[in-house]
Amino acid sequence: MKINLKPTKAFYSRSCSVGRGPLMETSFAELMTAYVIAEAEDGYKVVFALAELDSGITNSEILVADTVDGAPIDPKRGPFRLVAPHDKRPARWVRMLKSITVFSPKAAN
Repeated sequence: MKINLKPTKAFYSRSCSVGRGPLMETSFAELMTAYVIAEAEDGYKVVFALAELDSGITNSEILVADTVDGAPIDPKRGPFRLVAPHDKRPARWVRMLKSITVFSPKAAN
């Protein structure tokens, strides 16, 4: 499943290519091996285990922001930014976030 993030004039929307794909038919145990790749406009990529994004499994949070202190993110960092506030270093923070893709090892087979 890939989510492409695109700004519009009045608000930010997301266009998703989601269907009844293999991920929807995957067991909980198999989802524990799924992962997410977040990609920036400049090609920078980071990976998260899908379980890191599930509030039922972890207390950590991953945010996709389009504002900072109520103002739109400046063009050098936005219009979207992925933030992992509980990481000790901001190495997995992504400025100019372009897409988020979920990969399931089962789907690759």
